[in-house]
Amino acid sequence: MNAQFELTYKKVKETLISIDSTIETSDLDLHVNLLKEGIIDSFTFIQFVGELEDSFGISFKDDDVNSENFRSLNTVTLFIISITK
Repeated sequence: MNAQFELTYKKVKETLISIDSTIETSDLDLHVNLLKEGIIDSFTFIQFVGELEDSFGISFKDDDVNSENFRSLNTVTLFIISITK
């Protein structure tokens, strides 16, 4: 992993934990499916999207907010890197 990925990943993970302090960091494996594994629910998902927009100073297009881009911390991180280049 490169430095940009590491920094972005750390910020994404911290953002999620700040929304729901009951999330165990040990459950946040890089590739775990956040929704499927029940780590976040639909309400937390919406909060997560909004907090990421604020944290990174970005605005997601409606079509970008989908289960593919937000499946895991890895996909979220890669997606954010791709739109902030």
